[in-house]
Amino acid sequence: MNLKHNMERWTIEDSADLYQIREWGAGYFGISEKGDVVVTPLRDKSVSVSLPEIISGIVARGYDMPMLLRFEDILDSQITQLHESFRSAIARFDYKGQYKGVYPIKVNQQKQVIETITRIGKFYHHGLEAGSKAELIAALAPDRGGLIAVPVQDGRRGNPVVWARRFFPELLTLEGDSGARALIQRHAEAVIEVPVSGDGAFFDVDTRQALDDAGGAAPDA
Repeated sequence: MNLKHNMERWTIEDSADLYQIREWGAGYFGISEKGDVVVTPLRDKSVSVSLPEIISGIVARGYDMPMLLRFEDILDSQITQLHESFRSAIARFDYKGQYKGVYPIKVNQQKQVIETITRIGKFYHHGLEAGSKAELIAALAPDRGGLIAVPVQDGRRGNPVVWARRFFPELLTLEGDSGARALIQRHAEAVIEVPVSGDGAFFDVDTRQALDDAGGAAPDA
């Protein structure tokens, strides 16, 4: 009897407090007057969509759950807010430097996410940060002319450089350590600079002595 009485008195506000949706929702998620979890991708309360209605539509099309839902407008809103906040602060305090935002690929390597962030962030020159060769490869953007991925730290270019297949014939004609540098300069319009962390990009091991100095071990000749 008490349980029934308590359930009858349960309100939408109780649900919002219990699940703390205002805290983790960051203005993008909430509960409607019907009790549905809703998404407001632009943080505009007049533009919202019900998650139960989305799921019902997906199931009606014959798809099974679970399913990942991704809202590009939330990424757009967050990138815009980030850069505009820094832009406002820079103007307010007459800061002479610039802000360059980057997205660490290790956070989410899914192709759709990376493509969305690079497309939306293009207006602000929002970049990608790579921490491994795989992430450096993922930073290539052939559809936007980005065919050479170069790791960069503090404005200094390093290694390894990732090349699109179209450059292989030219690469095969190179000799010495400086040949690829000239090729990068020749195709500057195809270069994407990818911020990296650590000093690994400047650690060049291409001789036995360099390997020994790095604490490695090479087999006897």
